[in-house]
Amino acid sequence: MPRSSLALATNIVQMPNAAPSQLMSDYQWFADTLRSQNRSPQTIESYRQTLDAFDRYLDGQGLIRSTVEVTRAHVQGFVTDQLTRNSAGTANTRYAGLRAFFNFAVSEEIIEKTPMRGMHSPTMPTEPVPVLSIDELRRLIDACSGKSFAERRDTAIIRLLLDTGMRRAELMGLHVDDVILDQHMIRVRSENAKGKKARMVRFGSKAATSLQRYLRLRRTHKYATSPLLWISQMGSSMEPAALNNMLSERTRCQWPCESTHWWP
Repeated sequence: MPRSSLALATNIVQMPNAAPSQLMSDYQWFADTLRSQNRSPQTIESYRQTLDAFDRYLDGQGLIRSTVEVTRAHVQGFVTDQLTRNSAGTANTRYAGLRAFFNFAVSEEIIEKTPMRGMHSPTMPTEPVPVLSIDELRRLIDACSGKSFAERRDTAIIRLLLDTGMRRAELMGLHVDDVILDQHMIRVRSENAKGKKARMVRFGSKAATSLQRYLRLRRTHKYATSPLLWISQMGSSMEPAALNNMLSERTRCQWPCESTHWWP
């Protein structure tokens, strides 16, 4: 290989990673502030996704990726682009994330005023969210009928969802000692609750029976010492996304499912 070619190849290998844009550097400051305010990891991740999407939009438009260079027109263009790519709900989330970031930038004197002053969030659709019918709910519960560990567990999960309306992270983050069976109550932990607001929720007799059956089997499980309420057959903890996967699997033979996003 010619020396010049070797030097070029060496330079390519040794090139450092591209530096983050000024916008994303300022986001890191914003993220550190959110952590100091004890905001949830999910909230911080949502802001990161918003700023990352906005940063890529600016780059794709050939615009300067700097907080101080962002104008109202840039934000409007980004929100419009989001509406063409995603749902109105996602576009609204992106709008709210940018608004929080630029308010932070003003408070830290990175910019004098927010480019979003006077802007309005995207209009949200007013159509009611589709819900399962009574017959579909019966079929969903029937799909879990049986006496195996997974069937007992999934029946208890579904019964609790129906009775309490807990969010995915709240339900899947439960510990065994959060269940107060004799009072038909469950303690929702602050670290999993929206807004970090711990609370007590009540469940009915059918959910209580399902929980009793699951807990009876759980006591004989190889990983019964795990503090988490829900465990897989292999002993691992169940993340929030596992709830959607379980519901999708349980309904696969019952009716077509266009989306695996079952629960907020």
